[in-house]
Amino acid sequence: HLSFCRSAWFFVGIPGIVGLLCTGCVKVEQTVDTAASSSSSSPTGSAGCGLGVEGVATSLEVEGETRTFELVVPDTYDWDNPYPLVFAWHGSGGTGQGAENYFGLTEAVGEDAIVVYPDGLVVEGGQTGWDLNPEGEDVQFFDAIRTHLLDNMCVDEDRIFVTGHSYGGYMSNFLGCKRPDSLSAVAPVAGGLTSYLCDEGVGVWLAHGTYDTTVLPSEG
Repeated sequence: HLSFCRSAWFFVGIPGIVGLLCTGCVKVEQTVDTAASSSSSSPTGSAGCGLGVEGVATSLEVEGETRTFELVVPDTYDWDNPYPLVFAWHGSGGTGQGAENYFGLTEAVGEDAIVVYPDGLVVEGGQTGWDLNPEGEDVQFFDAIRTHLLDNMCVDEDRIFVTGHSYGGYMSNFLGCKRPDSLSAVAPVAGGLTSYLCDEGVGVWLAHGTYDTTVLPSEG
């Protein structure tokens, strides 16, 4: 399902990936057979199910550097219920807290998923962003967060999603290319690709604005 919009806001829907609220939209839709995914008998609970760990850490050592992220857990969190996990990557110059404030994702997800908002480091140009290198620090950051939360929280390993806006959309595309075995699907918003050399396919939901003069739709 591909939507081109003049102005857009987005939210994650569970068990789907992303829904879109927009004006001036032109939608191109293709019906997809979802029987394979919807007929799953039960979620695949991670190692953290049932552990009851208090105060799950929101900082990790990655490549000798302390990396941080915002972690939003349902108020009614149940240690025996495997939850979908959503990574939400901020744009250039942003922070995890900023992304939580302006994405509107936490409110849309409600009690139905765990959401992670990673904090980027300063990259070339002096703004925070993401290292889009297959061996870079941010793919290792993603790996570290994913492993940490699977080990310490009750996550449905079959429902791990990635979304992001602008630079975070690039990061979403990048992880879809380089970590398809670690994800269920990606949902980049106004993002592009740095390489078309993807390891293999992954489910994707794209949104881009035709009035975007920073990241052109052709780049996505």
